[in-house]
Amino acid sequence: MMGHDPRMGPAQQKSSTTDSRPVHTPVGWLSVALNFAFSAYGYYGFAPPPDGMPTDWWHGRTYILDYETMGGFVDDPVSGALLFGIPAVLLFITTVLTTRSAIARTLSLGFGLTSVLFALGGFAGAGPWVLFSWRFTVVMTSIGCAVAAACMAPLLVERWLRFSSPARIAIYFPIFFGLMAAVRGATGTSEHMAFMVSPWPIFTTYGLVTLALLVSVVLFAVATGLVSLASGKMSGAAGAGMLTAFAIPIGWIACAGTELPIETGLIPALVAMALIGVSVSRPGAGSRENNLLQRGYKMGLGAALTFVPIFAGQALATGDYASNRNVRAPLVIEALQNHIKVEEFYPETLNGLVETGYLDEMPKPRVGFQFFELIGLADEMKYRYNEYGSSFILEFDASLWTQCSYSGNYYFDEEEEEEFEEEEPEWSCLNKSPALFGGGDAEGEDEYEDEYDYEDEE
Repeated sequence: MMGHDPRMGPAQQKSSTTDSRPVHTPVGWLSVALNFAFSAYGYYGFAPPPDGMPTDWWHGRTYILDYETMGGFVDDPVSGALLFGIPAVLLFITTVLTTRSAIARTLSLGFGLTSVLFALGGFAGAGPWVLFSWRFTVVMTSIGCAVAAACMAPLLVERWLRFSSPARIAIYFPIFFGLMAAVRGATGTSEHMAFMVSPWPIFTTYGLVTLALLVSVVLFAVATGLVSLASGKMSGAAGAGMLTAFAIPIGWIACAGTELPIETGLIPALVAMALIGVSVSRPGAGSRENNLLQRGYKMGLGAALTFVPIFAGQALATGDYASNRNVRAPLVIEALQNHIKVEEFYPETLNGLVETGYLDEMPKPRVGFQFFELIGLADEMKYRYNEYGSSFILEFDASLWTQCSYSGNYYFDEEEEEEFEEEEPEWSCLNKSPALFGGGDAEGEDEYEDEYDYEDEE
């Protein structure tokens, strides 16, 4: 049994003494270990081995799909995954009932969700799993752990608040930067982002921007409801707060549609509301109303600590996209136009623009933090270019699923006094970040889906 923590308020001390369960128990951590073992069993039983033959100890075996009772779920992967996840759910419930440790509960839930995702991938996603091998496994595990951490954010916050302020910063900053970097650096087209575990931004798109963000919005809605009830009577303000609590998740889903939820403007509003609520809603002394306020405070803070780095990463990614397409690329395009007007041909490489003085230095697109390039976890990003006599293609990798191509065409006609006539150039990508699930109207379809052998600029 824990003693009173001098850093805890009276309500926190009271709540900590009303639960007789110890923080750490052998049974609780045994259930965590068993849930991890079950997820490992799911990996070996569902993951396809490279080239169809397991040659190393870490290769999957797909033997679960050979069971007569499980193999039939290939046509109904969701039902099969839910059925396979029943033991994981029971182990998670055991963890919750036998320990108050936030870490233990988060790990148990994370392993359980990972087991379900392994089953879903085994039944429905054998093709991608074969294609991406261990990367697909890492992505599924990361999604399970990220969603579990988002669900357990209030419990993790309760433990986090017991540390001193410097310790809190030291604990949270790596999490904040990691989430922000994962969102900002996600690209579905670049093979040069070595620190990204998948050529597809599955983890960012579905694990963070969809599932984890949705969990945080629901937690924020519950927190709003609890704070509204903390007054002890249903006043006008409390009623408005309850209506807001119900409207937040409904409005989030209704407004988002196929677009990134952050693009709707709702998430920035939630961030502001959460920060204001956290700053003014301090837990008081031990009445029922103040206990509700305390619970709402922890839920709201947990939700804010979850979606603020996701929002910040997406905001930076949106800025990168706009800068790469609308600011940096036009500098290169203008230099190419000046080159052909004077030299009557396009340069063979973009470096030729610098060598001949049309550019002082070559602009570079940015996807993610340059920090990863400096430490060798990502290759240097560059505009890709190929010239085709009287035309050229300029291309760069962008956030999420987008690859931007620009086609510029100029024609030299000797019969018309050797004047250059410019066809209307166009981008193959949107003027803003793409829709989350491929919806929305594009400015034009990508006419350059075929692979080009772009020349090495080094």
